[in-house]
Amino acid sequence: MKRLSITVRVTLGFLCATAVLYTLTAAFIYERMEFALNRSIADVPADNHAERNARIRHRDEALDELLGQLAIAFAGTLLVGGLVGYRVARAALDPVERMRQRAAEASDDPSFRLPVPDTRDELSRLAETLNELLTRVEVAVRREQRLVSDASHELRTPLSQLLLQADLALSRERTQGELRDALVQIQHDTRRLVRLANDLLLIARADERQLALRREPVGVRAAAEQARERFADTARGAGRTIAVDADPGLRVTADPARLAQLLDALVDNALAHGAGTITISAAAQGASVALHVTDEGRGFPADFRDRAFDRFATADTGRVGAANGLGLAIVAALAEAHGGTASAANRPEGGADVWAELPAASPAPHALSPGVLSR
Repeated sequence: MKRLSITVRVTLGFLCATAVLYTLTAAFIYERMEFALNRSIADVPADNHAERNARIRHRDEALDELLGQLAIAFAGTLLVGGLVGYRVARAALDPVERMRQRAAEASDDPSFRLPVPDTRDELSRLAETLNELLTRVEVAVRREQRLVSDASHELRTPLSQLLLQADLALSRERTQGELRDALVQIQHDTRRLVRLANDLLLIARADERQLALRREPVGVRAAAEQARERFADTARGAGRTIAVDADPGLRVTADPARLAQLLDALVDNALAHGAGTITISAAAQGASVALHVTDEGRGFPADFRDRAFDRFATADTGRVGAANGLGLAIVAALAEAHGGTASAANRPEGGADVWAELPAASPAPHALSPGVLSR
């Protein structure tokens, strides 16, 4: 049965149900007819043998005729029922066959969609649901294709630099100083490659929901101050300052290491593409805590802000969290892995504001107090 088409199986099922129903109906009719004829025989006096025998012959002939008519009707019913059932099943499954043919014809095109029957029934809803699924698959495929293309482009530069430095070092006899300079450059490019590989691995694990997190209550102010200390030398070398403005009572439920990575990406983004003082602040927002990193630069270009969190997103005056354009993508991935969100906007007074909302560890005692500013 499993090797038969659905149309044939539906037809056979319909015929079986019809046969059972017809058999029960015919048995009932036969029994009632036999009962009526037997009563007519019982009404004849026992000593009237001729009449009694005549009625018995009449009963037997009538029952035989009834059986013959029922058999003919049974065959006709199955034939008509089979034809009707097959046509109905074909008509019901034709939209499915058209969807299958469409999928087979355009299996290599991620933008193809299934035809939606104009029936507003289960099949049309199935086609709409499958088309929505195909849309999500297409978006994922396009994103992965763009990621591979962008990653290849980003990998090409440091790999070319590595090869160039090695070729130059080997092209002729070099002094110890020249070899050391070449090794320093190779070390720089290798670190860039390692950072890019780690960033891509983090994003891939986040996409697959396999990013390991050790969730625990983490004090926001302490985490912000640690981030400030990690970038103190870099900020000082650039003539910049980093301030922390967060209530000591605010806590989030997060992995401490991943929270530090998120803050580092935000601060690195502000250092690389902003100007003036960088402020790490936090504010309670219902069941979440918003971690803001602001600067006093030019902010986001209008045509870039909506795609600032895209992987390898770049703009002439745009802002991305790292040289490879994955910084804010990592912020978004880490925020979503914790059950939060990431956003970006330009400040009315100038500069950019990038923030991540993470689940609060406990109800925040009160909102942000502007008075707790430290440098």
